[in-house]
Amino acid sequence: MATYRRMIRCFTVGPDTVGDLEYSDAAEIGMNDEKTAVTLLTSWDAGRANFPITAGIRVTTPAIAGNLIAAYEFAEFDTVEPADPMLPAVVTDVKARLHDGTTEYWWTAGAWTAVSDPVTDFNTLEEVSDNLSSWNAALSLGFVFELSTNSKQHAPSFRGVKVLYQMDLVSFHNDWLYTTLVAQMAANIRPRADLLVTSDGTATIDLSAVEAELDSGWSISDLDAVFNETTDAAHRTDVLSSFDAGTRLITLTGAPTLGDKILIRFEYVPIVAVTTDSDFTEIADSPAILLEAPAWEDMGEAAVPSDIVNVFTDPPVGVILPAPRRQHFVATLVVTAPGAVNLRRLAESVTAFFQDRRTITTPTDGRSAYLRITDTFGSSPPPDQSGLHSATMGIRLEDVYMWFRDAIVTTGVRAGGVELVIPLGPATVTTSVGD
Repeated sequence: MATYRRMIRCFTVGPDTVGDLEYSDAAEIGMNDEKTAVTLLTSWDAGRANFPITAGIRVTTPAIAGNLIAAYEFAEFDTVEPADPMLPAVVTDVKARLHDGTTEYWWTAGAWTAVSDPVTDFNTLEEVSDNLSSWNAALSLGFVFELSTNSKQHAPSFRGVKVLYQMDLVSFHNDWLYTTLVAQMAANIRPRADLLVTSDGTATIDLSAVEAELDSGWSISDLDAVFNETTDAAHRTDVLSSFDAGTRLITLTGAPTLGDKILIRFEYVPIVAVTTDSDFTEIADSPAILLEAPAWEDMGEAAVPSDIVNVFTDPPVGVILPAPRRQHFVATLVVTAPGAVNLRRLAESVTAFFQDRRTITTPTDGRSAYLRITDTFGSSPPPDQSGLHSATMGIRLEDVYMWFRDAIVTTGVRAGGVELVIPLGPATVTTSVGD
């Protein structure tokens, strides 16, 4: 039987998540002044502040994907629902449903079913938590919360949500290096390079014949433009009409004059590889990006563990993830390409990739880490004997958290918040959660 790792995903309302939330009506619902919670917004009636009592006022959290998530277990909600002691009825309420980034679902008739009435199709928080294990783990997961009140003087608020899930993750290090960093570089870095050919006087060019004559093994993925270098040295007119990636046939907007020089500007896929061997060299005829001698710097154990409590069971049951290790990943990128022009274009594409991503997210379950350049590309040394030019850049993944210890299942009793009793052999440790 497969062994899965238990993890906790958190979404907390705060200044950093302002842009991640969507509101049904920004005039009725939004963040409080401290940017610590989402609440109903006041309007003024004859000088008196009132909360809206309309049904279906809602806030939506982003849907997070996780391609290695095997199952969800339950959720813990951080909400405040004030009651008026002078009134016998509950005056505020928070309900919820789920969404996958495209479609919203609510639990009805024993299944997660697409919402038909966005105003009324909501569940209690307990119903959402109890049935979260039935959510299709292959789908992204986000929440839609309805905040409601039947009193114009009282409003509920939403401050965050935690989700317990299981995933098939064997190594945090491999996940960040290969599954995340290398895979995203290989999928997104597409430099441009130029080919110069002589026109045969027709409106088509067989790119496969041109590729067969190249000294370097370029992996051409797409065409960016085609220019007639003889008649349009300033490249003001793109004469590319179409490119068939299967047949490799380029069709121009018209037939150039026989003998004209035609510049083909293409995008290519560079090799992205990891090496810990100083004697390792990439294929000399291909542009490449090497992560050379990658290393992890351990910054010590995080200050506190993570925890989640199922408050809908009696007694409450909690899961604690012992404090993770905080690590930085450092590496030197070595880019190689035939020719100084191609090297500079490749280096600029690599730089753009990192500058566009101040954070990077692992596709396994949506965890993120900071990504930055620590040493920019400098002047490249003279080419080696094969004609390859190279340059180096330093990069770092910062504050990568890794949970090496197994989750602890706890029992709890209600006492203000929830007290969790952590079994530690013959002894126990008690910690208060959710006060």
